Amino acid sequence: GALSDNDIKKLLGKQIYIYPFKEENLKGGSYNLTASRCAIIKEQNEKEQLIIYGDEIIIPAGKTGIIETNECILVSRWITGTYHSKVSMVNKGIGHIGTTLDPDFFGVSAIALHNMSNHDVTIKYKDTIATIMFDTLRSLSSGNNDN
Repeated sequence: GALSDNDIKKLLGKQIYIYPFKEENLKGGSYNLTASRCAIIKEQNEKEQLIIYGDEIIIPAGKTGIIETNECILVSRWITGTYHSKVSMVNKGIGHIGTTLDPDFFGVSAIALHNMSNHDVTIKYKDTIATIMFDTLRSLSSGNNDN
């Protein structure tokens, strides 16, 4: 089932690794992920482009930005997870396109954020952009993943 903050703490350095780990990002049953300086904005029928000004990423109205997290995650074959929207982002008009964290994953996460508003939205470096919930599996995963 879903892991609590205490479960996550017990598994840190064993089955879950988050770097950099910040205690304030750990919530009751999740961990908040923050924006890095790396993003791609995909224009329909056009090239991908970066729209980054220093520590700010701008997602134009009606466009989708894929932002890499500042945190690198490694989980064992016993751990899986799901990514969820933050209410603070939804209030800005940003919808998160949900995805999963596969067992045996290692790396930064690519968070797809769609700007549903009629105005550009600015995401600052290290702003919270999504939250991840971890789960334990009842049996060991084959390690076969594609996310």
